[in-house]
Amino acid sequence: TMASGVVQLFRSLDDRSWEKMAAGVVTLIRDNEKRSFFIRVFSIVREMQLFEQELYLQFELKQMSPFFYAFEGDDCMYGVNFANEQEARFFYDAVTAKVRDRRTKKSRRRQSAADGYVTSGLPPSSQPVTLNGDVNANVMPGSSSRFLGPSRSPAASSAASRSYSPSSSGFRLKKNRGKKEAKGKLSKGDIGAPTG
Repeated sequence: TMASGVVQLFRSLDDRSWEKMAAGVVTLIRDNEKRSFFIRVFSIVREMQLFEQELYLQFELKQMSPFFYAFEGDDCMYGVNFANEQEARFFYDAVTAKVRDRRTKKSRRRQSAADGYVTSGLPPSSQPVTLNGDVNANVMPGSSSRFLGPSRSPAASSAASRSYSPSSSGFRLKKNRGKKEAKGKLSKGDIGAPTG
C-alpha cells in the first residue's frame, strides 16, 4: 500500500447528512490485475474488504476538516474520518500526488498524439519528407509508412506503378512458389556501376 490509516467510512445520499457505513483501515493501493489505483477500506474484525473506489482521472479528495476528507463516488458522496491527523494528511498527499501524476501522463500522451508522433527522444525531421522525389506523396513525418489517402490522383498512382516492374529490374517472378529452388549467385554483370 502507498498510504493507510484507521477510519470511519461515511456516505451522503442527499448531500446534507452523513451516514456511517463502517469502520476499518483505508488504503491507497495499486491493483496490478486491474492496472489501476484504488481507495479500499478493510474491516480488521471481519477480515474482509468493505469498500472500493477507483481513482479516476477527475478524482478529487476534498478536505472538509483536518480529520475528514470527502470524495465523489459512483453513486453518492463518500467520506473518510481519520483517527489520526498525520495519517489523514499523509493519505491526502499520496492520493492527490497519484491523481496529479496520472493526469500529467495522460496529457503527455494526448500531446504526443496531437503532434502526430510518439516521442522517441528524436526530434521530428525539419526537411520535407519525400518519397521517390515526390514531396506530395503524403508521407507522415517520423514514420516509414505511407498514407494512401484520397489526395493521391489516379494519374500519380498509375505513373508510380509504371516506374517499377519486376521484369525491368532484371528479376523474374517464379511460378513455382511451392517448390524451393537453389538461388543462383549474382555476377558482376548483374550489379550496376556505382552512381554519384
